[in-house]
Amino acid sequence: MSLLPKNTKSVILLVDDDDIIRSVIKAYLEGLYQVEEFDHVHKALTFLKDNSVDLVLSDINMPDMNGLELRDALNGFTHLEAVPFIFLTGSSDEDLRQKARALGIDDFITKPVKKEELLNAIQPTLRRREQVASALGRMLDEQITDSLKPTLPATARNFNLILESQEASVGGGDLVLHIPHKDFDFIILADVMGHGVEAKFFAHAYAGYIYGLMRSFADSLSPEGFLERLNKAIYEDALLEKSMLTVCIAQLFPDGRVIVGTAGHPAPLIATKEGVYEMDCGGMLLGALDSSTYETSHIDLSQGARLLLFSDGLIELPTMLEDPDGVYAQLAKHMKETLQDSLDSAGEALHSYYKKECKDEGLRDDVTYVLLDFDPIKLNKSKIYDGYKKWL
Repeated sequence: MSLLPKNTKSVILLVDDDDIIRSVIKAYLEGLYQVEEFDHVHKALTFLKDNSVDLVLSDINMPDMNGLELRDALNGFTHLEAVPFIFLTGSSDEDLRQKARALGIDDFITKPVKKEELLNAIQPTLRRREQVASALGRMLDEQITDSLKPTLPATARNFNLILESQEASVGGGDLVLHIPHKDFDFIILADVMGHGVEAKFFAHAYAGYIYGLMRSFADSLSPEGFLERLNKAIYEDALLEKSMLTVCIAQLFPDGRVIVGTAGHPAPLIATKEGVYEMDCGGMLLGALDSSTYETSHIDLSQGARLLLFSDGLIELPTMLEDPDGVYAQLAKHMKETLQDSLDSAGEALHSYYKKECKDEGLRDDVTYVLLDFDPIKLNKSKIYDGYKKWL
């Protein structure tokens, strides 16, 4: 469906077979609303098949097809089921009015139409519609947002983890999943393109799909294998292909090894004693082709290295939009300067950095990142006590 171009004015559909009445009403509404006028119900319905409006203003008595039939026909358009409807009538027939009320109309305006009466009917009707839509949107978004709020355990497979997630607008589309298996854990950071409730809907769909995919191939699915399967699924799925998704996946092993793969996602950074490096594990955006292959990078964090996985919101801060390389340089600087600090201190420094960069203009996109390092003490303890009988 191709909707009307976005307009700051509410769009009113006016249907009346009387040319003079249409001209008068359009003059009353000029400058306040965008008016689409028709002299016949059939023409109006043809227009409404491919367009959305904010309110319908229609005469009741018209030849061939009347206003009551127009109101009833709107129930067949899913994008117009809740559109407000006001009848114009020169009739005092109470039976006719009862039939109109039964169809769920919002108001009557008696002809001849007076400007003040017309505006007093339209303005509160549109306000009520906005209030109801806003309230429903908030309720829906709160439910979705609460269920998809990114969470991670503080530790996994002898790794320490810190998660930061901040939405640029209500209903952002970043998601983080922790999926443990017998011999390793997966950390998945995904970014559904877009904002608002729509992005959250797709994040919901992807979260469930990804979780099921990982569980189905529990012990045999590598990061690259996961990305290949997910790419094919998105390419073939009519619903999922309507949105774009970038993914970063890290496979954590209990000895400190990590395998990382990405698809259309910013490259992670790894900080070591020798320096800070951008990982070479890029891959094509998911769903672009029927079949895509993905490269992974293998790293070892057991010698004091630290890894940063992040969504593109962290490199799209308002002060850095024209210099993405500069953002990477700043992130690398923070990782280098805090490498010898505790993971908590390093996380606080990174948090302060991005908050400072967006304090004036706010976030342009959701910011989500995972900072992790390896704890050799946990590894040693697990080795010492493995296989021993415990009495106390």
